[in-house]
Amino acid sequence: WVALCQRPSGFTMVRDVSEKAKPEIVLLPEPAVVLEGDTARFRCRVTGYPVPKVNWYLNKQLIRKSKRFRLRYDEDKVCELVIKEVSAADSASIMVKAVNIAGETSTEDEIRIAALR
Repeated sequence: WVALCQRPSGFTMVRDVSEKAKPEIVLLPEPAVVLEGDTARFRCRVTGYPVPKVNWYLNKQLIRKSKRFRLRYDEDKVCELVIKEVSAADSASIMVKAVNIAGETSTEDEIRIAALR
């Protein structure tokens, strides 16, 4: 529920803390097969309240933003991981994990790198 609180500056809407919602991945990332040297993209949509913190993992190692790894989150709750210039060493499992105070969820896929011939 939502309550209105009157303040000298006007009314303010206040959410009831009981509205917490566990994160849910409603659009799952798909497995990818990418040519060596190309760019791999993984997208998912995450819901939950409060807004979940989303992390991506490559072989269970947390991915941090860098020149090769781009992490993007937009207002439509779409999360994207972009891996530039993939190599054979990037053939791995990709996991996305969403966490908030109401709980957590995760899903895992694979990235396979096809060698250039």
